[in-house]
Amino acid sequence: MQGISGAYLARKRPRLLEDDQASITSTADSESSANILTRSPDYWFEDGSIILQAESTQFRVHKSLLARHSAVFKDMFEVPRPADGEPLVEGCLVVHLSVTAEDVEHMICSLYDRCVCC
Repeated sequence: MQGISGAYLARKRPRLLEDDQASITSTADSESSANILTRSPDYWFEDGSIILQAESTQFRVHKSLLARHSAVFKDMFEVPRPADGEPLVEGCLVVHLSVTAEDVEHMICSLYDRCVCC
């Protein structure tokens, strides 16, 4: 292996045997089946234009309202989506958030002046 440094070889991932790969796949399958998505019973608007997902809860809300009250959402919505795009749910883009579903519910509650969560 002339020309390849020892540091490069040390950084490479070890190869997985077929049994190891099957074990990883079955673990991932069981984890994904445990995360069943649910729709928020209070914040799923049929005329909503975007879906926010936090943890395993989805909220179908209005992009215009989010953009009006949040510069972060406004900037996000102005970025063009790739042509192949991400999968849609009922024609709406799904935005995955790294906060709790409870936090998203409180945020939406304050935007819609319709608190059912507190």
